[in-house]
Amino acid sequence: MKCVLIVLVVLCSALAVSAEDTSKEPTVEPKLVSIFPLSGQQGTTFEIDVTGKQLQGAYAVWFEDDELVASIQQVEEVENKNNDKKTPDDYKQEVDQQDYRARMTVHLPQQASLGLHLFRLVTPRGVSNALALQVVSEPVIAETGESHQRAVEAQSLSVPIVVNGQLAGKGEQDFYSLEVSQGEELLFAVRSDLGVEDSYRAEAEIALYEMTGSWFDPERITRLLVDGPSLSWEPIHRYQRISSTGKFTLFRRLAHRFRSAGRYLLSVRTFVGSGGPNHGYQLRIVPRKSGQPSGVLGVLAHHDSSDWLERDSASLRQLGSFGRSIEPNYLELLFSRSGLTPEMFVGTTPGGPPRSTRLVPFAEVEPNDSVHQSGTIAVPGLVEGRVQKAGDEDYFHFTAEAGQRFAFEIETSHLSPPQFNPWLKVFDSQGKQLVENIYKEYGGDGDDVNKTIERKTIYTFDHAGDYYVQIRGLTSLQSGPEFKYRLLVRPQIPHLGRIEVSLGVTQVLSSIVDKTDRINLEVGQTREIVVVCEKEEGFDGDIAFTVENLPPGVRVLPSTSARWTETLMRGVQYRPLDTEVMPSIHHRAERTSTTLLLSAVPDASTTTTPRFVHVMAWPVVEGKAGRSLPAGRIPFMLLPPNEAAPVSTASR
Repeated sequence: MKCVLIVLVVLCSALAVSAEDTSKEPTVEPKLVSIFPLSGQQGTTFEIDVTGKQLQGAYAVWFEDDELVASIQQVEEVENKNNDKKTPDDYKQEVDQQDYRARMTVHLPQQASLGLHLFRLVTPRGVSNALALQVVSEPVIAETGESHQRAVEAQSLSVPIVVNGQLAGKGEQDFYSLEVSQGEELLFAVRSDLGVEDSYRAEAEIALYEMTGSWFDPERITRLLVDGPSLSWEPIHRYQRISSTGKFTLFRRLAHRFRSAGRYLLSVRTFVGSGGPNHGYQLRIVPRKSGQPSGVLGVLAHHDSSDWLERDSASLRQLGSFGRSIEPNYLELLFSRSGLTPEMFVGTTPGGPPRSTRLVPFAEVEPNDSVHQSGTIAVPGLVEGRVQKAGDEDYFHFTAEAGQRFAFEIETSHLSPPQFNPWLKVFDSQGKQLVENIYKEYGGDGDDVNKTIERKTIYTFDHAGDYYVQIRGLTSLQSGPEFKYRLLVRPQIPHLGRIEVSLGVTQVLSSIVDKTDRINLEVGQTREIVVVCEKEEGFDGDIAFTVENLPPGVRVLPSTSARWTETLMRGVQYRPLDTEVMPSIHHRAERTSTTLLLSAVPDASTTTTPRFVHVMAWPVVEGKAGRSLPAGRIPFMLLPPNEAAPVSTASR
């Protein structure tokens, strides 16, 4: 009952509070645009430059994980070089603002966690947005200051290595060379990281070449047909939600086994030939080892516990979650988000509670290419399989009672869509197809039908009996040791799925763009928070919210819907005449939104350092509150009124 009482108190407070003046424009927030270099090696100390807007007077660096330490050495004005760029309407007002560069000294402990570490700058105008510094274990060098835009000028590299480089001009292409042994297999990865203004044009791509030469052109190079350029659907986490629709990564990660020893070339360039003074990149080349992941670039060093990855909150698709691990305690995690216990589950669905909440995976047994050879899954069951040869189809048998509701989930630990597209179908004993994991929706300009592969499919069986699930690749051509999958068949557990905390979004073409990722609240002002919850697998309880770790003098009030709520709820999708191509019941969750208002009383004490405020969600079933769930954390500072904001010199 704790959360229910809190909500009642908040509701009563809302009735007593008078309307406050929110017409005055808040202080323009500091914004970070780029960082260079993008990475550093464990156990080193080095300098980085951060560019951005409204950075005058910046006095501290705030790493979100408290693992790294940095100090600001200088903040100075720099020449604006992006005024001619075409930017989304909501960002054009930033073009005329002064550009600043902050020089920082960073120390990376020897045991610093590998991956992205998020940091922000603290200024008299509040805390900035987040950029990320990549920590690696390999030696790090800078690209040469000499031109190496032609193959004959390629910079020589030794492996393993990480290179920090820049593509300063449009159409620039940097070449590198390396000597390899026969049969040697290397992993290549490149990462670039810019703000919303550059969108996908800031993506860097890599390509491999061999020196072939000819009588007409001794410098001729030929692009290699690599073993498998890693086209992947990138999962979207709360950092850098530039496009919540997810995005394909083009030739940014690849592995290649060299059949012949010799000197080979590698190029780094931008996706569509753009470039600029802030376009930095990070190139990583390491030997490939058995069981080694395909790349570590772009992965957060510390997982955000509030980022429950069940589906993409903007497109509603599940493409980015195929790599989500199904651990032995997975059912326990679902129950923790349901407000139910396994005992309370009795009576909510035919069949009662799961026979066990611990999952023990078992391996498929070949041959299982037909219903007559199918293996048996005792629900809940987790089977590990592989598409072993071209055209391989794996069948599994299970039983269901009348009215029983099942969920079918897929994990692909090595390759994910679009490289490996697991196609799942469920049949009855007569061979009739009941459901599959393909969803159809409108796309393009609103009259095109798109088909997507979904990670999770739910279904209610009308009749008791024997059923079969088939899993295979979407095409019959690809197979091999990396085409592994795990298939979970379990009873549905009504629960709270992905919870998205938003401080404002706008739609730019086919993307949902966050306007901000922090709150710099001025005394006497208010700020809206929209919380979108997805009710998975028939969850029909209530949801209560609290906001924790607010400074004294800041209140939480319920509010009418924020202006951007409709965009956030609808996501990036098209529904002509409010119609659906196919029923969404098997692949889409019910969505609900709540708007909270943060209000700072006039005599509240301001803060000089950021803190995280935590939004917590509480599932409430039959009047009983379940355990609290982290819904999101927001960097927060309480500032003096705009007219009192101090003005600092450009450098210090």
